[in-house]
Amino acid sequence: MLPFVRACQVRGPVCTPTHEVVLLPTSPVTRLLACAALLAAAAAAQQLRAAPQICVIGPSAAASTPDEDPGAPVEMFENPNLDNYLRRSQSLLERGDFAGAIGLLQDVIEGRTVEVVAVRADEQQATPAPDEGPPEPEDPPAGRVDARQTVFSPDGRIFRPVGRLCQELLAQMPEVGVELYRTTHEYEAEQMLEAALEDGSIPALEQVANRYFITLPAGRAMVLLADRLMHAGRYRGAVQVLRDLLEVYPEQNRERLGVSPVWCEFKIALCLQLAGDVASAKQAIDGLAEEHAEESLRISGQLESIRELPTSSLFARDTVEIEAEHGVGRDGAWLADEDVELVPLWQYRFADEDPYKNPKPKNGQRGSIWIDGGARPTQMPFADRYGPATWVSFSRERRDGFVEPRALFLENFCLRMTDAASGLLLNAGDGAPEAPAAREGHPRVRIAAVDNALLRPVEDDARRYVVMGHSIHTSNSDAALKSSELVAYDKQTWERTWSSSDWLEGEDGLRGVTFLAAPTVFGTQLLIPSLRRDAYTLECLDRVDGRPRWHTPLHAGGTEFFKAPGTQVEVLGGTAYVLTNAGCIAAVDAFAGDLRWARRYERLDPIHKANVKKRKAKGRSEQRFGYRQQFAQAALDSFAPADLIAHEGKVVLAPCDGDVLMAVDAATGEPVWMLDANTSHAPYGRLEQVVGAGDGKLFVTSRTHLVCVELDGGLVRWMKQLPSWAGPKMSGRGRGAVVGGTVVLPDMRELLLFDVDGREPMRRLALPTFGESREPLQGSANVAVSGAWLALGFRGGVEVFSTAAMLRELAAATDDGLRKASYLTQAGDRAAAAAVLSEALARADAGPGRAQIARRLLSLVREQAARALAEGGLEAALSLLDDVREPMADRELRLNWHLARVELCKASGDLRAHEREQQQLYAYMEGR
Repeated sequence: MLPFVRACQVRGPVCTPTHEVVLLPTSPVTRLLACAALLAAAAAAQQLRAAPQICVIGPSAAASTPDEDPGAPVEMFENPNLDNYLRRSQSLLERGDFAGAIGLLQDVIEGRTVEVVAVRADEQQATPAPDEGPPEPEDPPAGRVDARQTVFSPDGRIFRPVGRLCQELLAQMPEVGVELYRTTHEYEAEQMLEAALEDGSIPALEQVANRYFITLPAGRAMVLLADRLMHAGRYRGAVQVLRDLLEVYPEQNRERLGVSPVWCEFKIALCLQLAGDVASAKQAIDGLAEEHAEESLRISGQLESIRELPTSSLFARDTVEIEAEHGVGRDGAWLADEDVELVPLWQYRFADEDPYKNPKPKNGQRGSIWIDGGARPTQMPFADRYGPATWVSFSRERRDGFVEPRALFLENFCLRMTDAASGLLLNAGDGAPEAPAAREGHPRVRIAAVDNALLRPVEDDARRYVVMGHSIHTSNSDAALKSSELVAYDKQTWERTWSSSDWLEGEDGLRGVTFLAAPTVFGTQLLIPSLRRDAYTLECLDRVDGRPRWHTPLHAGGTEFFKAPGTQVEVLGGTAYVLTNAGCIAAVDAFAGDLRWARRYERLDPIHKANVKKRKAKGRSEQRFGYRQQFAQAALDSFAPADLIAHEGKVVLAPCDGDVLMAVDAATGEPVWMLDANTSHAPYGRLEQVVGAGDGKLFVTSRTHLVCVELDGGLVRWMKQLPSWAGPKMSGRGRGAVVGGTVVLPDMRELLLFDVDGREPMRRLALPTFGESREPLQGSANVAVSGAWLALGFRGGVEVFSTAAMLRELAAATDDGLRKASYLTQAGDRAAAAAVLSEALARADAGPGRAQIARRLLSLVREQAARALAEGGLEAALSLLDDVREPMADRELRLNWHLARVELCKASGDLRAHEREQQQLYAYMEGR
């Protein structure tokens, strides 16, 4: 039996009277044609469409149509019916028919839109009675979004939230249109505001502002809402409301309400200060003082000059200026020295030297097994490719009145903290230090392309954060790909403060959420790109207790992989930028979680696309039979995973699934420039890895060259040829760094150094070994430079270096005698180190600290004496020990001092001296 068709409501967040239900024609032929048209429209709705452009809603993008992009289609949360409403509204606004446009836009805001849907023949048609309102709103199914999160695109590239667009279109009407809107809806808004004031809740005030945005009652609701949010401690939410009041709400209505822009800007700065975002607060209050220097505000009953607000107690309290590490090695300037020579400090070897090692194939097969799965593919990038995925970060910790440098890194899921100078292991987390062994045909726990953004130490002033994955043996399921847990450790005690597993339930609960990157700290929040029920989202957690605050759906689909490699969130000016590596980059308000825009980025250069054939997925061998599907590994199509780069209002991205390196405008998402990474005309070949940015330039590598690109216009400035890579071909060189005026690239047991201007020839900096030890760590590595420290993170461990000059500067800048002596010893100045310890010992009070200094002094003098014995004879060696006899008052230290003299005499072969020192040792032991 043929299905019949009905027209039904698209229900929004607000229940309002419905349009009349319209039944479609019922003749067999007409029904058949109607069903065919509806099915075709439904199928088209699953693909991203290139819609006709309209002028006011969004700028036109000179981009290819969606069907011309290779790879899996991106599924944006569109609604074709709402698109039609917006286009009709825009057409009416252009003709000056404000009444018609207001009616359509208000229908969309209130959810009074009519959509035609297909109904199965065995389903009952639900036609509401004429006197009945619409049915109660239902929660959207898992993986879908409600009407408030529906997006609209005028060009098939840039998508914006429908509700926000309706508010902006209404607010942009001329005054006659605004007044017409007020005439129509002012009374209803006033009634709704009175009910909200009686209710007294924040959501009630929000509903007034969202439903009747450009009325005077909505403006009063926004003023009250901002104050209520401030009193509730939701400072960032208050900032968003105040910004909407200043930037979007009609100016003439704001004047009628007597809302002062100066007062709003002051509240914004104060909220930012209270939220802990000191830098943004300072920028806001400095701008206010510059623009309105002659005005004043009454604060707490006292008249305050705006000119003096930046220095007032409101913006000076609870802030401490954090100095750089004594200015030593700032920006890694020491790497630019021609005669720089590295000093090896320490190395750490992981228990599993190659966590990405492939298992031995069985029965001649590799990478395939039948596992239970649903509609999503279980394909992932090759586990052993695309970098080492070991990151080292440096921080400082105050201890006993002194600031001491620390190195942080992850051994599998176990966070480790060492002394940056000595490598002494100080603390470790409770995560598993070894991943489950890879099994043939099973999903991998460790995948280098995924770990690039996940396994990074992140910390704030009170806690350290780690994302942990699957830690038990793998099985024939996708659990190894889904498992993720965010854990917060207290910085002082190293105990778990909270875990994301504490917050699984609720509307914003984290059950079924897979984190794709390490968190980004923003004020009192943590921002994490994630996969929630098959949709890519931005999750926001409270960094104090881990409580979920909000999540913003971005899109679904867009990748052949079970989950695309993640990228850490980049925050610029209160907006969080999220790259999914699955066809989309999005801008989300970091305060409230509102989607600003989402761009379906170009995977092929629009200029060169005609000469590029569509690529098929590499290595894909997925097949499906019933409810079982095959796990497989495949290659990434383009760039290795890379971070977003923000520069002067632009965001630069190098997606893993596209051949276009591009910069987009941070405010609108429009492309600023594009660079084809795979053009056959470039002499440097295919671009593969983003190194970093510095001095207004972006640095990218191909297999043969380092390429410099201008960040402002995308112009290629210069290229430098690289030496042939002798390491593992699949993992590449690793990830370099741009430090001050130097670009640093790893190259097995050396570093390649380039100046950012490209004027000087390439320099090589050898990586020294660590004395008598196992074979040095080799292969690809991640480079990290901070102050005087240079670290390389290999797959099997970590190596840390510095220079003698930097170590001497550190010694001169510290007041701690033990650390000063340690720096001088590593720099090779052992005599100076001994003098520092002797001086510190003379000042030290009796106790454990004095004994520790004395032990270090004796150990250092013994090393000096051993060298003096080889160069100047026994008398010179013994005289060094004689100089430190008096401080060795402790019995254990004095015994060690005597033993050191006995060993020197024995090493010299002087039997009489050896006998004499032994007798002195025995006499001391007997108390004589």
